[in-house]
Amino acid sequence: MKGLLLEMKQIFKPNISNGDLYRDDQEGSSRTTMSGNGDTMIQTSGFHRFLHAKYLNPAQAVPLYILAQILGSIMAALMGEFIYGIKSDVLTTRPGQGCQAAFLAELIADFIVVFVIAAVTQQARSVGPLSGLVIGMSIALTVLITGPISGGSLNAARSLGPAIVSRNFDRIWIYLTAPVIGALLGALMYRVLRLRPIS
Repeated sequence: MKGLLLEMKQIFKPNISNGDLYRDDQEGSSRTTMSGNGDTMIQTSGFHRFLHAKYLNPAQAVPLYILAQILGSIMAALMGEFIYGIKSDVLTTRPGQGCQAAFLAELIADFIVVFVIAAVTQQARSVGPLSGLVIGMSIALTVLITGPISGGSLNAARSLGPAIVSRNFDRIWIYLTAPVIGALLGALMYRVLRLRPIS
């Protein structure tokens, strides 16, 4: 653990002259400056460094990421029940207007969120420091719109954790399939539009 902290300390050094954080790229001479944009918190945590290809490949990182999300969701449901007395059945996600409407709402919401994230992060210069705001607003709006229809889950792990704790798997298939399909379609649509020549 001490070695990990020392390496993270070497990666990020405060630049006192302008208050920004930077990291020196060890493979080359380039320097990445991070200021007030939305991904600063994620980048300064240092964990992106350890998800780089030379540390972990996607085949190892993605299953661990999914497992961590599911375990986090289960722990949150358990903490809500034991510490605050919130019954985990209350936290389960349920369709408000039927299964078909809930499935479509979750699919479309995840499509929009992933498309916006891909567009903003791949073309950061067009949005600039507002990328975090744009992503946050897209998530907030999709949750507000889909809340009455599907419960506004947008994440399979968020729905799976309370379902496991409460042992209530009624209609969980909606929240395990629709977000994944919507996210894949959003990423695919962005890629198709990105590869299309501008006329």
